[in-house]
Amino acid sequence: MTTSGELRGAYDTAYYVSDCGGHAEYELFAGRKLEDPRLAAVHALAAAAAGARVLDVGCGRGELAYAFAAAGARVTAVDYSEDALALARATAGDLPVRLVCADATQFDDAGGFDVAVASDVIEHLAPSELDTLYARLAAMLAPSGTFVIHTWPNAWMYRYGYPRRRRDAAARGETLPADPRTPYEQTMHVNEQRPNVLRRQLRRYFPYCEVWLGSATDPRGSLAQRLPVAALRDATDLFAVASHLPVDRARLLARITTDALAVAGDAVQLSALDAPAQVAAGRAFAATVTLRNDGAAALSSFFPSPVRFADRWLDGAGAVVSAGGRSLIAPAAAPGSVSRYALRATAPATPGRYVLQVLIVQEFVRWFETAVEAVVTVV
Repeated sequence: MTTSGELRGAYDTAYYVSDCGGHAEYELFAGRKLEDPRLAAVHALAAAAAGARVLDVGCGRGELAYAFAAAGARVTAVDYSEDALALARATAGDLPVRLVCADATQFDDAGGFDVAVASDVIEHLAPSELDTLYARLAAMLAPSGTFVIHTWPNAWMYRYGYPRRRRDAAARGETLPADPRTPYEQTMHVNEQRPNVLRRQLRRYFPYCEVWLGSATDPRGSLAQRLPVAALRDATDLFAVASHLPVDRARLLARITTDALAVAGDAVQLSALDAPAQVAAGRAFAATVTLRNDGAAALSSFFPSPVRFADRWLDGAGAVVSAGGRSLIAPAAAPGSVSRYALRATAPATPGRYVLQVLIVQEFVRWFETAVEAVVTVV
């Protein structure tokens, strides 16, 4: 089997900015917003407190390293790609992220870590490399620490679910490719994971682990409920949390669940919208806004009732000309917090002078009584 060491040269800047998952969000936010829901889920599952020692394995462009460091964690980010570390260094900016150019299977740190994360990494490592990695992480992880994994794709999906979808498409007179993977994925995914194999290999080094199937849009998946076999075979993503101590399944689920909130109308407030004065028609751009949460519950963008930023465009008469944009509140807005967030908006297709309005919505539940506006010229 091909090993990651044989493919080291393929992990160049072109890969990270044009194919690696979340590259569009990275380009828009310079890596400083967890708009990719997979990264938002890993960050939430890790629950790294300020001061925690965090190891980001295969850090890539550095989005997770930045998010952990911005919350006060002491972050070490490891990747064997110098191109990846150059991007991660730019992402980190002035934050104190320790960047290490090394093969993660050979990295060691006597100081140890409270949290380790490997997001979209293990499918790039051969089984023997994973044995080495897991053994090293088990040795470096604190007794009460946690190791959080996300991997895509679920190999069952490509073996069972996707062929069924191809047959269904053919019956409708449509054609799906025999292999939907990108050329990068065909080369770099040397060890796509199955849940039973992932669990068995983790248990060699960690006495306790939870492995479940989910999706980018709803990472709860089989952690929240028993899924029928067909749903397990269609699930796209795999998540896992491993530890030397028992893993609290209910606590994990709570970290990636947003229930309907009962909050006072003025408990959530937006202010200080900062948007470009001029943008190109039809183009996406980043704006920033301050969110104050005086409620008793965190605001997060997970299912079943995600809380999100919503944007819409008004013309000079105050009529809505474009609506429907959504951006994640990630990381979650803790109770009593005042935080600055980036969000994505897409300019109307027709040039003119508009008002960009940003609101907060809990999908399927309510619109909050707060909104901020900025005048933007579309050219």
